[in-house]
Amino acid sequence: MAQPAAARRFGWVAANLRQAGRKPAAQAYDALIAAVALANELPRYTVDPADFQDIDGLTVRSIPHPGAATAV
Repeated sequence: MAQPAAARRFGWVAANLRQAGRKPAAQAYDALIAAVALANELPRYTVDPADFQDIDGLTVRSIPHPGAATAV
């Protein structure tokens, strides 16, 4: 991880997930993405916002899945 701030946030995010009863190892990539977003004060755009619901301070924006059918 290139950013020291993101590395610190990763530990914080993992602790948040543990406190919520979730296994951080199972969500390692989600935790890493969240840490980078938090360190850079950016929202996280995702098709699966539930993956990020237990991370305090993270702004999560739901977007439609690109493969979802759209009505015409």
